[in-house]
Amino acid sequence: LIMRWPASRPELRVETIVALVALYCVLVGNGNWWGAIAVHHPMKAASSWLFLVCVGVALVALHFILLVLPATRWTVKPWLGLIIIATAFAAYYMRTFNVLLDASMLRNVLRTDRREAAELMSWSLAWQVMAWSALPLAFIAWVRPLRTPVLRGALFRVGAILIALLIAIAALLPANRDFTSLMRNQRELRY
Repeated sequence: LIMRWPASRPELRVETIVALVALYCVLVGNGNWWGAIAVHHPMKAASSWLFLVCVGVALVALHFILLVLPATRWTVKPWLGLIIIATAFAAYYMRTFNVLLDASMLRNVLRTDRREAAELMSWSLAWQVMAWSALPLAFIAWVRPLRTPVLRGALFRVGAILIALLIAIAALLPANRDFTSLMRNQRELRY
């Protein structure tokens, strides 16, 4: 029995697929970070909600910019699949060990030897990575990247990156004072 996708799979621009994955990574893959941010901003205040929304929009826009650069119609699926799986691994370790991944933590991960790495592998890790990545990976496999002429695609890509940059800047303007204070005083959150 061979399972086939429906003939009418949706075609989406590469940029749209990347934007949806960036949204997923920021909102779902960073629970500890959002929790740490919420500690500094009580949820009863409307200004806290404005701050969280502004930071969320800016982070999605910045993630979009970073993720869309290497994405083409041919590379978008493996590239975003790798990002989804890496996000699921990172989210598992952040939740399990209650840590935030910063530059020093990533350096430690890269210097881990085989014995230490084996100690970190578990069935819980495998199940949670599969659970957190199954839906986004299925989505990425299901949609088809839209074919566009090269010049039109390049112009659209440059426009999308510029718009995302403007969105990130505009989103941080209302929360600028709180955001700069938080990033200055909370080094681990900055990373």
